[in-house]
Amino acid sequence: MKFLTHIIFILKNIIRGTLTYIIPSIIQKRVGGGSSHSARYCYSVFMRHFVLLKQSGLRDFPKVVAEIGPGESIGVGLAALIAGAERYYGFDVISYSIPEREEKIFEELIELFSKKTPIPDEHEFPAIKPILKTYSFPSHIFSDSYLENTLNPKRIEKIRQALKLKEKGSTGAVSYKAPWFEESITEKNSVDWIFSQAVMEHVEDLDGSYRSMATWLKKDGIMSHQIDFKSHGLSPFWNGHWSFSSIIWKLTKGNSPYFLNRKTYEEHCTYLKENHFHILYKQLIKMADGLSKKFLAKKYQKFSKDVLETAGAFIIIKKT
Repeated sequence: MKFLTHIIFILKNIIRGTLTYIIPSIIQKRVGGGSSHSARYCYSVFMRHFVLLKQSGLRDFPKVVAEIGPGESIGVGLAALIAGAERYYGFDVISYSIPEREEKIFEELIELFSKKTPIPDEHEFPAIKPILKTYSFPSHIFSDSYLENTLNPKRIEKIRQALKLKEKGSTGAVSYKAPWFEESITEKNSVDWIFSQAVMEHVEDLDGSYRSMATWLKKDGIMSHQIDFKSHGLSPFWNGHWSFSSIIWKLTKGNSPYFLNRKTYEEHCTYLKENHFHILYKQLIKMADGLSKKFLAKKYQKFSKDVLETAGAFIIIKKT
């Protein structure tokens, strides 16, 4: 019965993909913009990444940070600025930026840090990864004296003004670029930390993108990426998108500029290695209840059982 539903999903996907050539407005509805319109969501994502970065040996707070695919707001980047960063770059394919929403999120984030709010956990956001051992406020990272400096009213006002200037094309503390496709979008060896949340599974040119990141990062620069390898609703099976033939996948994608790339965890690791990155930490999500290997497209049948059961990954990577 579930396999029959899978076939119905495929037919619906083909129809929707075809319609993107006829009705362009469907594209925006298909690609979406994530859940970053919530300050608590942004706070939780930032804290999860940063707690694990510190556990992996990060010493000083990154001064220049860049986010790939901020989505509906640059809230995670604003959390990084509040927490100690001096400059933020947001790079996206489609602009979802709404200034009024971002200003509201910024004020709410200040309050979350000021109150030393515990990290919103799996009960509030069951879909957010990575997973932490504890969700209490990380006072060992953000001490009272540290917060006194970072939440200094003059410093916060400077970030607030930079956020307002962002829409005027400012190259100050807050920069947002959409669309971005070129390596030269920022200076070489200028970024301390690059991060993304459920974005790298959508990037079409993975090799080129990781190459650009390697160019942007300073020596010993670090990255953290949460990657979701699931079908994103294209099939009742979490790995159903790996069963589509290349022709069916092309019809499913249609004219959408931002879609799943269908790359596996192993393929991401290959691109990272080729671009001189070393994985410091990984947290893998395993799922064994998908379509069996014999139903997958020929390309995916060559991968090991371990790779084909990897439905998600949080990785911390260092430039070597």
